[in-house]
Amino acid sequence: MISYKFPEEKAFILFFSEKIGDQSIPSLLDSSTPITHDDAKRISVFFWKMIDLAVELQQREECPWPEGYEFWSEKVLQSITAFLKKSGYDRVLSEASGHEG
Repeated sequence: MISYKFPEEKAFILFFSEKIGDQSIPSLLDSSTPITHDDAKRISVFFWKMIDLAVELQQREECPWPEGYEFWSEKVLQSITAFLKKSGYDRVLSEASGHEG
């Protein structure tokens, strides 16, 4: 199960899972069951898609968070990185930066 430093991180992920159309991400992150390599890859690909979309929305100045997308993207990056590292998949996030899969 992922640990967030701020409750807004979870809201940020929920917001983007709806925008991207992948409703499985929040349940993967909240599950007490250990994730698989495929799960780690799915989370990682989602993260990079989320960043791409955040950049696009930021350019359109569409942001429901006063701190902006960059601020919350960084917080989510830290939490997801820690989660993947704790799960034994710390390299998967950088491997998925090209969004393959």
